[in-house]
Amino acid sequence: MNFIELGKAAQANDELRAPAANAHVMEALAGLKVGDPKAMQIMTDFTKGYDMATEAECAAILAAA
Repeated sequence: MNFIELGKAAQANDELRAPAANAHVMEALAGLKVGDPKAMQIMTDFTKGYDMATEAECAAILAAA
């Protein structure tokens, strides 16, 4: 699963930015230990995608102004 794209979709759907609030992220994290590099990458990618979508939205608003 592409967690960057998942984060972008979450932002587009007005979902929370918190990875723990996303069912797909939580499913992917199931069974991983706290501090596991894979878990950290999943959460980082999700928030990165969310932030990328937010930045694109803001840029579009500013460009239209």
